[in-house]
Amino acid sequence: MSAREMMTFTLYFPIMIGDLVPLDDPVWNFLLNFIEIVDMLLCFEFDILNISILEKKIEKHNNDYITLFNDTLKPKYHNISHYPKLIRKSGPLRKSWCFKCEAKHRQFKIYSRIITSRKNICLTLAKKYELKFAHQLMIGTNFLKLRFNLNIKHNKTLSNYKNFISEILHNNEISIEFYSHVQ
Repeated sequence: MSAREMMTFTLYFPIMIGDLVPLDDPVWNFLLNFIEIVDMLLCFEFDILNISILEKKIEKHNNDYITLFNDTLKPKYHNISHYPKLIRKSGPLRKSWCFKCEAKHRQFKIYSRIITSRKNICLTLAKKYELKFAHQLMIGTNFLKLRFNLNIKHNKTLSNYKNFISEILHNNEISIEFYSHVQ
């Protein structure tokens, strides 16, 4: 499951089977407490009261984990106990999460399964991604009329694809510049 699918499943699972589970089941209450923690951590704003409620829920979650599953606390559950402190210092975690960046990993995982050579896999994946991006730009309706706002603070970069693009466009006189950032 992808991260988005897992999060959706976690949030909707109690709705799907909630009527089949007894309300006093300790594992069910453990799951509901966990979902409340996830829901609170995904908030865009926190106040002092919510942070203290979150601390109590996390403490209850960790204690329930130890008693219900007769196991020691895993590092990830211990790390969760530090989240309220992080929220106090740097604000809601949702504003600093990398969920959107994780979506890009899937594309690279697919590419890495397809590519048979393992020599310098990072460079191979970067080239494949650059070519895909160039292709997406070229299939656009007005590729040659595209205008980008280039920020002066970003430097021009060197690229191996200047000749490749010139050949595809059948124009060796075209001026092509590569920048490290396009806005």
